[in-house]
Amino acid sequence: MGLPLGIVLHEVKHGAVELASPRVVFPTVIWVFYLVLLAFRLVTGLRGKIPSYMAVCGFHAVPMSLVFELFLAGA
Repeated sequence: MGLPLGIVLHEVKHGAVELASPRVVFPTVIWVFYLVLLAFRLVTGLRGKIPSYMAVCGFHAVPMSLVFELFLAGA
């Protein structure tokens, strides 16, 4: 709910929203990853190492997306 709300509020405040910008793409990819992780755990009933490794990878993707966003914004 946060991403769509942020897009709408940005459009109201600043005008058109560029959906292909890194500020929209990276968080969307991370949220889709977490959605897949949740669905994977619910469907397979898998507990243990594999889902925990996937969660750690998703957690590390958040600061990496911030770094990539700042790097691409400066370019």
